[in-house]
Amino acid sequence: MKIVQPTKQQLEWQDQELGVIIHYFLAKHYMTTECRANITKIGKDVRDLNRPEDFELPNPDPDQWVRVAKEMGANYAVLVAKHGDGFCLWPSKETDYTVGSMSWENGCRDIVREFIDACKKYDVKPGIYYCLNHNYYYGINGPESVDFNSEFYLGYLKFVEAQLTELWTEYGELFEIWFDGGVLPESKIDITGMLKKYQPNAVCFQGPRDHTQNVRWVGNERGVAPEVCFAATSYDEANFTGTVENEEVGVGSLYGKYYNPAEADMGNRLQCASEGGWGWAEGETHLIYSPEELLSRYIETVGRNSNLLIGMSIAKGGLFEDEQQFVEFGKLLKKHFGTPIKTSTDLTLCTQEPKQISYIVIREDISKGQRINTFEVLADGKVIYSGKSIGHKRIIETQNLTASKIELRVTDAVEDWKLRDITVY
Repeated sequence: MKIVQPTKQQLEWQDQELGVIIHYFLAKHYMTTECRANITKIGKDVRDLNRPEDFELPNPDPDQWVRVAKEMGANYAVLVAKHGDGFCLWPSKETDYTVGSMSWENGCRDIVREFIDACKKYDVKPGIYYCLNHNYYYGINGPESVDFNSEFYLGYLKFVEAQLTELWTEYGELFEIWFDGGVLPESKIDITGMLKKYQPNAVCFQGPRDHTQNVRWVGNERGVAPEVCFAATSYDEANFTGTVENEEVGVGSLYGKYYNPAEADMGNRLQCASEGGWGWAEGETHLIYSPEELLSRYIETVGRNSNLLIGMSIAKGGLFEDEQQFVEFGKLLKKHFGTPIKTSTDLTLCTQEPKQISYIVIREDISKGQRINTFEVLADGKVIYSGKSIGHKRIIETQNLTASKIELRVTDAVEDWKLRDITVY
């Protein structure tokens, strides 16, 4: 059977391994109590209750957001430019419901621009999230709430296309474009054509099926990939909203039709926190994940052939207040994976004398697709692990292991499989 192959952009994306997704629910923090109670209303009611020119805001600091992400070890960052509430963090020409309408530095702030500039400054690859399927301010309360053939909805599609054109043409090349809930076929916008025209190198999370550089949802928002997680999948659509877990989505298949590696997303706060852990609320600092828990999530995602995307819940005042969480997690990454004992490109790795080993990291050469199905790991001739799927990276956590010889034994694979390397820590 045919093994699907990645694009060079997908290979680069997998090499980045760790990213952040930044949520600044700016409008929600400053809307009136009356509006907060009516957030699910659509159209004129919501617009009357949310006048951005009435907002008085502190000083959001995208430079701090990206700096902290870099200190943690993130290699890419995705900014939520517009969520379902419809509020835009850039001065869009299509609506006045943006930062450009605020009585705040004379409407001259462009949070998307400042984010892009910070990414350049700290050498972090930039991405943008834009919610197509919900816009409460415009009057779209979800795809099930509209007649797809109505003039109202067709007008909304023109609005979306214009805003995507702004985001994809005015801020330079994007590394990742995030479609929350996917791109519904009812959208009737040539998203693939727009991507080819404006962002040909972008990898898309849950992008249109005929886009050749997609990545898929891992199946939950807990930052845990399945033990078996192939890069290829046979799912024809990728319109998952994250509200219902689906482990099968994360497992994939060695002979899957599409090469769509998994991305595991999670908030930096527990799911019982505001907005399911994606948002910020006062008095919830006790609900952040500990650095040790984030390390476990890293092993259970990056160590299972998936990228890890951690949320950053920006506080009402405009700062990422959980900075210490990220700093300490970054220190743990360097402590556990910063200095290897030894690396080998052969199937067998030997040290001059027995070493205490905490982790065995195996990387397959996936330039021509993922080809190793099942495998065993031996320490001094004894099988200590049997598994399925290596892919970009497999991290095997060992318990009190002392050995001088680590060996990879591939028990089932497609021909022409290759090893990238084995490293022990």
